[in-house]
Amino acid sequence: MIFRNPTLVVSRFLGCACAALYGLIAPWYLLEFTGPLYDSARLLELILLIPIAALLIVIPIWRRQALTVFTSIPNTIKIGLRALSILALTSSILAQFPEKSLQEISLFLLLFMFGIICQFLTSNNRTLMDRLFIATILLGALLFICHFVICYLAAVVTNIPFSWVTPFVSFSNVRFFSQYQAYTLPILVIPLVTFKLPFRWRAVTLILLAFWWALHFATGTRSVWVALIVTTLFLLIFLKDRARQWLIWQLMGMLIGGIFYLAFDYLTLDNSLYGLGSITKRGLDDNGRWPLWLNAFEMIKNHPLLGIGPMHFAFNNFTIAAHPHNSILHIAAEYGLPAVLIAVYLVVALLKKAVVWCIKPTYSENPQINIALTASLVCGLCDSLLSGNIIMPHSQMMLFMIGGWLIGRNQATDLISVELQPLQSKGRTLVLVAVVLAAITIQLNDVQSYYSYMKRTQFSVPEYAHPRFWNDGHWPAEEKP
Repeated sequence: MIFRNPTLVVSRFLGCACAALYGLIAPWYLLEFTGPLYDSARLLELILLIPIAALLIVIPIWRRQALTVFTSIPNTIKIGLRALSILALTSSILAQFPEKSLQEISLFLLLFMFGIICQFLTSNNRTLMDRLFIATILLGALLFICHFVICYLAAVVTNIPFSWVTPFVSFSNVRFFSQYQAYTLPILVIPLVTFKLPFRWRAVTLILLAFWWALHFATGTRSVWVALIVTTLFLLIFLKDRARQWLIWQLMGMLIGGIFYLAFDYLTLDNSLYGLGSITKRGLDDNGRWPLWLNAFEMIKNHPLLGIGPMHFAFNNFTIAAHPHNSILHIAAEYGLPAVLIAVYLVVALLKKAVVWCIKPTYSENPQINIALTASLVCGLCDSLLSGNIIMPHSQMMLFMIGGWLIGRNQATDLISVELQPLQSKGRTLVLVAVVLAAITIQLNDVQSYYSYMKRTQFSVPEYAHPRFWNDGHWPAEEKP
């Protein structure tokens, strides 16, 4: 017998709103009570992740849906996820600061659950979630552009140099904004290739896409340019003509955005080194990353099996960053070589499946959304090979949201209409609840601990406070007893 419970319908829409909210407010909204901008971004991430994980515990149908998703995972992927979890947990327990390692592990667990929730919400409401995700990301980009224009004009009027690097508008560093763009640039084209919009709305969307490209020109982030080139080659090799629409609209957006950027560059009196000028000056020089990579190789050599422990690169390197600016070296150094091999296998398996969905979409005659989401994942993951976007708040949230969105729109589940049958295993439910509760507890304890630390230091930021989990990425290793 099939039951339809209005409470479940309300909870579904509540979940949809929570899942899509981040794309709307993340690029521009600031929490005034946090101090550093990076801490604001991290707290905003936790403010979303913790309640939505709590909903997973409170709503029985969500628990059942999550368990259904777990059981539907192919056995090889399931084995890989379990092995990766065991390796990460073992590495954390044996690390110098186990509680900090568990903090990072628990965050990734909450992110994984967020991706699962995005997956089963999308699979049950494809049209709704497609429109909701796209609308919130577009509106979030529009609000950031308005924020940028206001901040720049304010700097001009007050005769204060505009900050192009640290901070950059509402981001603590311009590279964090670029990492966010790596995931969102491929998505902003979706309305142009999928929806039958009136001409005026197509023009508005194209202008918005062009402004987003203009900001990419202005920031001058080399890693995202490399990622976009690799993404284009990926689509041309594996999808060929199927990606033509996406490529054409992106090319148009890039050309118009380039014109906007050149006009801005010509008219402005800003003498700061930004945009294409900064790229020309730096060229292919990568003196900043080489020491980090060499340090990571040394850690891998000394700890090949389990690594030095999650987050512990930050506690053993006080030079120019709290992470190695390469996701593969990052995982290998902190989690060990077996863990990085498993992670690479899982990513390759997801991208391989994504290509299949782009060629033969499961539940849609138009594959363009699948193509855009696949391009977003490829671009973001390629950028992570030259940056730290897998651990930065904005970009890691987008990674798991887009992954869940892509998988969910190509898999069939039903969140509202469920046959009320006993769970196959109450033990699995207890494990799910216990693990999520533990992750929430760890995060809440760490927020309180970090706040106490900031109070002790009177909210001052050390000169070498390179961001990692919090703005002071080396805490607690540098704190004197």
